[in-house]
Amino acid sequence: LQTAKRIIPPDADGLIAKLNKLTIPTLILWGREDKVIPLRVGELLHEALPNSTLEVIEECGHIPQEEKPDETITIISRFLDR
Repeated sequence: LQTAKRIIPPDADGLIAKLNKLTIPTLILWGREDKVIPLRVGELLHEALPNSTLEVIEECGHIPQEEKPDETITIISRFLDR
């Protein structure tokens, strides 16, 4: 948890304020049971990014690519095919 807190830049509020200017399609992939960064953060990112897709993987924590690799690659592939 301490490591995760250290990666937040000091100007995070300024960066967050600029998110709505990003228009590139963005996939936000989250594990519903993520105990490192809560799903609410992913939901806030989704709200802030105008062209984003939020995909939540059930029964999954912080590392979906390791915990649910088949589901993760399916979601990423579907997103890239759009």
